[in-house]
Amino acid sequence: MRNSEQRLHGAIVKRRKVPKFSLCNLPMDMLSGILSLLPINDAVRTSILSRKWKYVWCSHTNLTFDKGTMRKHDAKAFTGYRVPRDEEFITRVDTVLRQHNGMGVERMKIKFRLHSKHADHIDRWVNFAIASKTKDFVIDLSGYAKTAFFRDLSCGKRTVREEPYNLPLQLFSPNYGSCLRCLELTTVSLQLPTDFKGFFNLKILSLVDRTVVPEGPFKFTYLRNLRLELVLYGQETRKTDVLDYSYLLKIAPFMETLELSMWMNCQHQPYHKEDGELRSGPPHQHAHLKSVRISGFFGHKDQVELALHVLRSSIVLEKMVITPKLEISNGLALSDCFYEEKHYADGYRVATEFVCKADYHNIVNVVRAPVRQLWKREGTVIGDGAKGVAGVC
Repeated sequence: MRNSEQRLHGAIVKRRKVPKFSLCNLPMDMLSGILSLLPINDAVRTSILSRKWKYVWCSHTNLTFDKGTMRKHDAKAFTGYRVPRDEEFITRVDTVLRQHNGMGVERMKIKFRLHSKHADHIDRWVNFAIASKTKDFVIDLSGYAKTAFFRDLSCGKRTVREEPYNLPLQLFSPNYGSCLRCLELTTVSLQLPTDFKGFFNLKILSLVDRTVVPEGPFKFTYLRNLRLELVLYGQETRKTDVLDYSYLLKIAPFMETLELSMWMNCQHQPYHKEDGELRSGPPHQHAHLKSVRISGFFGHKDQVELALHVLRSSIVLEKMVITPKLEISNGLALSDCFYEEKHYADGYRVATEFVCKADYHNIVNVVRAPVRQLWKREGTVIGDGAKGVAGVC
């Protein structure tokens, strides 16, 4: 009996000697990985926990700088915080980057309303991304939520009236180009150097508003997925020709998926045979493009011409989805249902009449966009949603 009591007492003592689990006992690289799951502002706050925690956040791999992560404490504000001013935002970003060890950054995102007069500061941040070999780099200088951003454009307002920021040439150096996997640019001027050979490992490229890639001798050799959001506006005259984007097949020879989200915020001119013969893009055969999605297809003549060029040039294309529905941002056309009905109906008609006729492999899928039915009740306009119908040519 005494022996069994001794054994039981020994087991209890052993349990008591087992050290309690503590985050501090984890390896430094594991702690850094855990903190990288937090927003950068929360990660920085952990530096006050202890001496060991003081510099753990400096290896943060996911750096997002926006009005949320760089917000300022304000006791007078309802939420206890307020959006930082330009100078405050710049100072806070600089402070974080000066203390960061500058290694192992997987993703860096800058989203704030800045422009060319802040070029010196943004250049420093771009150089940090280059030096740290950032793999996913996002620069959004519109400072707006996407819906509000495009709604302003629909009213003829430019959310940024100043000259846009020009990306420094260092971004296109071969050394950094081998690291970059994803590049997303909004309200940024992109002027490629004449000797630019392309980003070697770039898989995803996203360009929104004013961000233009001029045609040139360069190629995005490793680009696999391309998404473009195109806003074409001008009520009387429109300078941009959608067919000009046919050169994308040439500069991205190994592209596998192409997504064109368009918004033709201009005079509505759906194509009819009486409008003249359809033009053809420069002859080209693309041997890797498999999937294409074109949204915001209102049936304009140059939209038809681009769709036909992609269809005829892509020799291994497996599917092409065309829809008149605006997918560039949610809620863009909700304020004008008659606009939806007319433009969506014309887009569906033109796509089925002209693009489907050139589809000899049954790969084009024209999706009828939802159109709200309206009726008035006691002076109130009420909308009723209708499901979209997909039609395969």
